[in-house]
Amino acid sequence: MRAMAPKVYRIFFAVAGVIFISACGTAVTTTVEKGAKEKMKAVSEEEAAPGKGAKVRALKKRVAVVDFEMKSKLGRLQLASDATDILITELVKSGKFTVIERDKLNALLKEQRLGLSDLVNPRTAARIGRLLGVNAIITGAVTNFGVKLKGGSFLGLAQSKSQVAEAEVDIRVVDVETGKILFADRGVGTAQTSSGSFLGVGSAQTFDLALAGKALRAAISNLVDRLVRKLGELPWKASVASVRRSKNTGKIYLYLNAGENEGLQKGDVLYIYAKGEPIEDPDTGEIIGYEEEYIGKAKVVKFYGDNKYAKARLLSGKALKGAVVKLEPPEEEE
Repeated sequence: MRAMAPKVYRIFFAVAGVIFISACGTAVTTTVEKGAKEKMKAVSEEEAAPGKGAKVRALKKRVAVVDFEMKSKLGRLQLASDATDILITELVKSGKFTVIERDKLNALLKEQRLGLSDLVNPRTAARIGRLLGVNAIITGAVTNFGVKLKGGSFLGLAQSKSQVAEAEVDIRVVDVETGKILFADRGVGTAQTSSGSFLGVGSAQTFDLALAGKALRAAISNLVDRLVRKLGELPWKASVASVRRSKNTGKIYLYLNAGENEGLQKGDVLYIYAKGEPIEDPDTGEIIGYEEEYIGKAKVVKFYGDNKYAKARLLSGKALKGAVVKLEPPEEEE
């Protein structure tokens, strides 16, 4: 066989270089943990009304997300804040939750002389959650973060380099009624970026700051659907912020910490419950619930504050500041 001519050599290596650079030119892929469960479907927008078999709207639940902790020694503190933002974004995108502003949470903590670290205690988190009027408090932490570098070559002339970032995130949900941990899970995500060069010409590999965010987003995506489903199991409720009597008509009105933004509509009938003493487990001392007494019924008549809040007229019974309103009527006692 004839030796390949110098010109043919040049053409061969030029084509090989183009092919290689095309194959390993900068590209980013994001994947979630191998073997992770397939994302669960979102909770149905409708659920059966107790005892009636009719359908009622699924109103948005109120939740507060505490700034994540940074437990990984290799990661940067900013990653914890990024993880918090990603989770809040995912919850809002689901259309099923109203997330309390972080400024409001931080202001309450300052007023109570508490720090974010104090909310690791479920009982403390539940107490703050009740003061905020939310259904649940969500805490989390970036437990692991790392970046690996990989490299390879082709015929000793072309080189490829890649970075693989891996993040692990833990999330806990505290039921503010009982102080119990309603949900705890871990998500793992990876993100990779690759670059290549031929005969020393090509993109240089430097740390891709976006990798961290992509790995975090993958980790949270790994568990967010399970989180949404679990939060969807909580019954909707809101609190009575104030009760006032009209000087002109004598009618009594309730001002609620929930409004049209959460799915309420004018004409909705709400049932009012006064919260009684906590019910404790005699063995552990844990709060397993609260006594509730049905005291009245009201109808939504108006929204205000950019539709964040509602005004309801008392139809029967009485209303108290701090009482709870629900869509469900009281159960008949046997």
